[in-house]
Amino acid sequence: MRNAGAYLRLLERTGDSITAAGIAELTKAPRSRQRGQGGASLWDRANRFVRLKGELPFDGVSPEGIIELVFDPDRWPDGTSDEARLDMELVRAKCLSMVQEREDAEPTARLQRVARRLRHMIATREPFETSEVADVQVTTLWGAKGVTADHVYILGLCEEAIPGARREEYPGTAEDFVEEQRRLFYVSVTRSRRTLVLSRAKKIRPGDAMRLGLSVASTEDRWQDLNMCPFLRDISALLPKAQPGDQWGGCTS
Repeated sequence: MRNAGAYLRLLERTGDSITAAGIAELTKAPRSRQRGQGGASLWDRANRFVRLKGELPFDGVSPEGIIELVFDPDRWPDGTSDEARLDMELVRAKCLSMVQEREDAEPTARLQRVARRLRHMIATREPFETSEVADVQVTTLWGAKGVTADHVYILGLCEEAIPGARREEYPGTAEDFVEEQRRLFYVSVTRSRRTLVLSRAKKIRPGDAMRLGLSVASTEDRWQDLNMCPFLRDISALLPKAQPGDQWGGCTS
């Protein structure tokens, strides 16, 4: 993610919970302050949030009304392209559709549900057209937070991917990074309602490893070995016997 460094630092300061107060605190510092990769973009978004929060009459407004206020075309920046306006209209329509699915729920809970679902759609690049229904959805482990499905397939469980290599901009220690990745793995394996498939590759081509950002040992071989994810190894004794990919024909709940 382009702004991952700045977002990780913000999460570290706010105890892994981004609140209105935390966003307001961020904007009090200069835009030029070093916040990690994407820090200026994060400040711009935080500043826009604070400004809109102060301008818009949210008190006593229904969830549908809040969505209409946020996506009001008159508040979009000058020079917004026709394509961007169409995209925003699709997002507005999708948000209205989602918020109306649980009209019996408390207003704040309804908006929180929309925010979680919207985050998932952005992470997975799910189309916003309300006429399209996807039978299969692809997401990152981060994007799967707060989402469940009947059947879940988690691919690429190798040590080079999770926990992977800690980046310099990560705000915590190496131990903090590993524990965060362990929690991410736990969240991922608890997304299934019926069946769960855990899969890992044992080898990878060097070019594919480079494209995926995996740190593997440099050799002259056409294939390079991948190690099992240590978090998967920790629970392997509790799992059914593994099956090679070319012999796998399904799974049981």
